[in-house]
Amino acid sequence: MYEKIARHIGHNIEVGSYGDPIVNVAVECMDCHEVIADADSCCDHEHEPHFCTHEEEVDGVFVQCNCEGERA
Repeated sequence: MYEKIARHIGHNIEVGSYGDPIVNVAVECMDCHEVIADADSCCDHEHEPHFCTHEEEVDGVFVQCNCEGERA
């Protein structure tokens, strides 16, 4: 993860949100047009979107899991 982040030092970095309500957030390098890291909302329950407290590596990217530790 260090190398993935470090190569963007000095670049234009933004955090974007996707969906209504928000279902995903991403840290993106606008110079390289690359998603550095992203996380999905942990569930589709009928309450305010919230995010989990643990991560899981999927295809080399750390993503957050749902409330019960299962992939959403």
